[in-house]
Amino acid sequence: MKSEGCGRIKKHYLYCPECSFMTEDWNAKRCGYCNSELMERCPHCGAPVLERPAIYCGSCGAKLRQSRVPLQ
Repeated sequence: MKSEGCGRIKKHYLYCPECSFMTEDWNAKRCGYCNSELMERCPHCGAPVLERPAIYCGSCGAKLRQSRVPLQ
């Protein structure tokens, strides 16, 4: 967590790039649904994930979830 003026604390989350699961449990290392490694920061710019649900990075706008579309 990080402090944000006037003593308020701004939460940031761990998220799963595979299924978009989010948690505030900093002891978790893997997603409880798909067992993927949880991420703390945007892989593109390194900013912490501050919003729920995390679909796009609030800092750079990059997509946080990896799309998996089967080829036909």
